Amino acid sequence: ETDPLPLDPARASRLAAALDLVYAPGETRWVRTLRAAGIAAQDGREMLVRQGAAAFSRFFPAQQAPLEVMRAAVTRALRA
Repeated sequence: ETDPLPLDPARASRLAAALDLVYAPGETRWVRTLRAAGIAAQDGREMLVRQGAAAFSRFFPAQQAPLEVMRAAVTRALRA
């Protein structure tokens, strides 16, 4: 919460969307700031899930990664 924002929010108005690589319980200040400005923003949780899905596909190429199960596991782990 005390880290400086990676970009001046006034300059962020040109962004269509943004991704914060941090995944932590709740929203980061960066994501909150962008959303308050009307910019679509996501934290790093979905990226973490998709990286896990890519790894899953390497080990189990005949199976589809269980994305919903993986998302739930990330959410549960971040609450702990």
